[in-house]
Amino acid sequence: MKTRKWLVWLTIVGLLVFLAACGSSSGSGSSGSGGSSGSQSTQGTSQSGGQSSGSGQSQQSSPSPSPAAYPDHWPKRVTVAAGIMGGPWYPLMVKVSEVLMREIPGLTVNVIEGGSLANTRIINEGVDAQMGLAYANIVYDAYEGKFDNTRMTNVRMTNAYMTSYVQFLVPKDSPIQKLEDAFDKRIGSSPRGGGPDLLWTIILEYYGLT
Repeated sequence: MKTRKWLVWLTIVGLLVFLAACGSSSGSGSSGSGGSSGSQSTQGTSQSGGQSSGSGQSQQSSPSPSPAAYPDHWPKRVTVAAGIMGGPWYPLMVKVSEVLMREIPGLTVNVIEGGSLANTRIINEGVDAQMGLAYANIVYDAYEGKFDNTRMTNVRMTNAYMTSYVQFLVPKDSPIQKLEDAFDKRIGSSPRGGGPDLLWTIILEYYGLT
């Protein structure tokens, strides 16, 4: 029964959200000490109209509307904290960065590697990254001061990207048939500070294990 409740809970709190710092700085900084080795940066470009044809005649299509002017006081460079390169978060944020740069000419978006708690920390600091991804429950716990004995209040959830299901995998012929069977076994998880690693810690605490 506990296992079923936990699976439902994981589905609810596994909501992947986009974070932004409340009082973001000018955004001119690069990945810096808070980021990691992996990053990708591209300059934004604009698009123009093309040719179209119909009913045997060629005619000039209306040019695409120009994006709104980029306010001078907005940052010209933004760093986004994602996940490790081998996971799904990094390529997702690379695509998001491409959309941002396409829609906002003159903006450069840099994507760095990270993890759910690590991203929340650096977004809270507002120096090495201005936006990032994290699990909703991790952000809530960080805001309430569960980590580092410090409330990370300089973060806001801006929008949800996906509902994430965390699956526990075992070999086909494994004797592990339910969650409790795995408590005395070695368990592979995400890197420290990642969402699955922290969720597993919460599960162990729920069952009175450490």
